Amino acid sequence: MGIVLTGCGPGKEQRTEETKTADSSNAIAETAQARNITSLVNDFNLLESVFDNQNYLVVDGKDSSYWYFSRLNNRLIKTYYYKIQKGDSARVETGMMQSDSANSIVWEWKNNKLKLTGVGRGQASWTSVGSDSVVVSFLKLDQDHIRLQSADSKELVLQKISPLSLFLVRSRYDYQHGTRLAFDTASAKK
Repeated sequence: MGIVLTGCGPGKEQRTEETKTADSSNAIAETAQARNITSLVNDFNLLESVFDNQNYLVVDGKDSSYWYFSRLNNRLIKTYYYKIQKGDSARVETGMMQSDSANSIVWEWKNNKLKLTGVGRGQASWTSVGSDSVVVSFLKLDQDHIRLQSADSKELVLQKISPLSLFLVRSRYDYQHGTRLAFDTASAKK
């Protein structure tokens, strides 16, 4: 509620008038919510700068697997972790990086719920929900490589490869013809 006073010239009466204004606590809450949404979108932009919308090869010893990151909107990145089997099928684990009700970014991955605890230029760190210890962190080494460091001290390098659709067609071709891409260390035997 606000009061508006209007001035008067000589010989006129003063008049006061009450006007209604927006509830200030509601305006503060709306401003805070808008700030949180903007911050979340900025964090998703930083995550996208780490992963891009790309397909990566993950070599773990002699075992090759792949990770595909796909940003679908301002507050959602889908992740696909997969292994090619017999050239035309894959075992796929899907996950989602999204905002939760507490305005945090969470990642449902490998039956774990991880919370983003740090994101900056070329790096992202995740902790298990309810824990303060880092479970996994990613560091962009250059345009084509990301280092993944897990809590069990395992360190892997993700290498950017062909776009997903081209990669799948090539994988089928390689399986049928007994060939393989130059950077793939997995066996190409039928």
